[in-house]
Amino acid sequence: MVRYKHRYFLVEIERAKSVISRKVDVIPLTHSEYEVAQAIKNMVGNLHGDFGRATISNGFKVKYMNDATRIILIRVRHGGPDKLVSSALPFINNINKEGLIFRLLYTGATMRHSFIFLEKRQKRRLVEIVGALKGQCDNQQLNKAILEVRKFGKTH
Repeated sequence: MVRYKHRYFLVEIERAKSVISRKVDVIPLTHSEYEVAQAIKNMVGNLHGDFGRATISNGFKVKYMNDATRIILIRVRHGGPDKLVSSALPFINNINKEGLIFRLLYTGATMRHSFIFLEKRQKRRLVEIVGALKGQCDNQQLNKAILEVRKFGKTH
């Protein structure tokens, strides 16, 4: 039996207007996993043609998406498709006419290592956001929203 290797991309999605204004954006993402996956596939198709889109479509999946933190985990087959997806991510600038910026945070070989990286990053990010907001919102709710990372794996 053949074993297929995968690569996992942790990607942060930010709104273009909050990046330009340098303000902390705490509004959850309104797009679905399907819309994000289609945007990525369409950009790979635009950059690499039908061959590129067909190459990634077999093992491609958005495994995890957190609306509050705007973090997604993408699974792609290793070897060639992972390079096509990683080259297309910086060029995605909108979904449903909302200006977005895709920022690749981490590329890993296992979901476990991706989860470990995400947990450490979210703890650092919480300190930054609490410092920037300074009492504008409830720290308990913010803490729960940012540090709530359900385990990667099989979803219901």
